[in-house]
Amino acid sequence: TPAARASKRIVLPEPSIRSVMQKYLAERNEITFDKIFNQKIDKRI
Repeated sequence: TPAARASKRIVLPEPSIRSVMQKYLAERNEITFDKIFNQKIDKRI
C-alpha cells in the first residue's frame, strides 16, 4: 500500500537525521565544553 511505502521512507532516513543532529549538537557542545574545560584547567593551574 502507498501508506506502508510512505512510512518506510520516513523510518529509513531517521538514523541519518539523528546522526546529523548529534554531530551538530556535538560541535556546539564541544565549543562550550572547551570553554568550561579551559576555565577549570585555569583554576587548577
